[in-house]
Amino acid sequence: RLAVASRSRIFARGTTSTRNWQSEGKMKILISQVQWTETVGEPWTQAWLTKLLTNTRNFFLENSDGKLDIEWKVAPFIRMAGTPSPEISAYAPLMALGINPNDYERGVYISPGLAGYGKGYNWGRTSWILGGIDYAYFSLPHELGHSFGFPHAASLQLGLTEYIGTAKTLRFSPLEYTTGGSLNGTGDPTSGMGYSGNLSNFSSIERASAGWITPAIYDGGDRTYDLTAASVRGGSLYAVKVPMAMFKSSSTRVYWFERRAQSGFDGRLNTGNCGIVVRVRGDFGAYYGAGIDATSRTATYGSPNNPLSDMAFQVGDSFTDDAIQMDVIGEGKIRIRPALVAAPIAAGMAFVIDNLPAGASGISGDGEVSFTGIWKTQGVQQMRAYKPNSALAAYKSTVPATYTFKTRPMPAGRYDVAIWYPPQISSGAYACVAVPFTVSGHTAADVTKTFDQRFYGGQWMLHGTYDFAEGAQGIVSVTNGTDVAIADAVRFLKAV
Repeated sequence: RLAVASRSRIFARGTTSTRNWQSEGKMKILISQVQWTETVGEPWTQAWLTKLLTNTRNFFLENSDGKLDIEWKVAPFIRMAGTPSPEISAYAPLMALGINPNDYERGVYISPGLAGYGKGYNWGRTSWILGGIDYAYFSLPHELGHSFGFPHAASLQLGLTEYIGTAKTLRFSPLEYTTGGSLNGTGDPTSGMGYSGNLSNFSSIERASAGWITPAIYDGGDRTYDLTAASVRGGSLYAVKVPMAMFKSSSTRVYWFERRAQSGFDGRLNTGNCGIVVRVRGDFGAYYGAGIDATSRTATYGSPNNPLSDMAFQVGDSFTDDAIQMDVIGEGKIRIRPALVAAPIAAGMAFVIDNLPAGASGISGDGEVSFTGIWKTQGVQQMRAYKPNSALAAYKSTVPATYTFKTRPMPAGRYDVAIWYPPQISSGAYACVAVPFTVSGHTAADVTKTFDQRFYGGQWMLHGTYDFAEGAQGIVSVTNGTDVAIADAVRFLKAV
């Protein structure tokens, strides 16, 4: 006969064991099947249960690289009376069956609907899932993940993705910025702890915290790593951990780099989520880690019903935050190095002029600046602006505004003339789509070129190479024209 109990405090007992939270070896888990007295027949088949438990065991074998196996103990159905409530207990009827829940590392209760708890829930070492549905193939590994202390897996959209052909570079927020971006606390589709509903492997942060993998620790040099996909057992290296305190002592930011492929339990990942996945921990509210969206300009915000579909970096792609740069140089192969820094330039070989604060004109750097119209800092996205002064903007107006950079007299020669501006993720009335920059003072006619200041900024952008006579003064002017214009810095570098 099925034991009968009232529905009071089903989850209160069976969780008081003093055993360690085992993550290696063979873990014993008790499966308690609960059937309401009003239910006719068994609410799920034993074939469904067998498939569920087999699937979950294989999932943990894959994620732990074979370090953790599960031994299931399936208790007989326990029939309970009344309406579903979280305040019910199966402890006494299990003991009546000769089964002590405290003899097991974990306990899982499977029942028909439980009011207020959706399709799954976890209380430390005890979990509950809704039985008889396909979603359980996701919810059981997910809830057991919580029992290891894994939080929900977040996603983060931050930075600017720039394209050269099909290759992309994500220019992420520099270390001086610790807030911003769009964080979705459950939006990472590349972890079983997200809310996608499609089971994929746990993240490298989660697997490392359980002791299943050991990441390589980046040391600040120029290093190459060959990563094994998370779904492949027996790999030599699954992740690289990069603590950014080595570049800025006060930084709590840590990056994790891992590889995903459409195999094993990652077989249902979108193609765009396979490749190199970058995670960040410590800044931007990602205290437990968040998967970074590699394609920040595709505005599909991660959500339970619309997870990110193109967050991985592919061969030829790069990631940089001004301190480090990661390049994907092959399938699963990455190069990490300090971000590119311009080589020292001999005295007299370069002339660099930064803008001055709003409303000021006069000497700046290796020359001087002047302006007409109105230039101000309001509304300018300053991330990746040339230092020390904030970039200035002239907004659309019936009165043209021009900002002019002029060098002091230069030696004769050929110079590469470049401009610098912070990228502006803007549109509509604030667009910087076709901003004209004119170079003059050289031996030929003035040359005007337009730049799309929404993209590709935060670095020297070549305007052109021009010949200057002895004592000539190079001039760069930018005007708002029909668009918002950004004035930040210019450089005249003598060509070798």
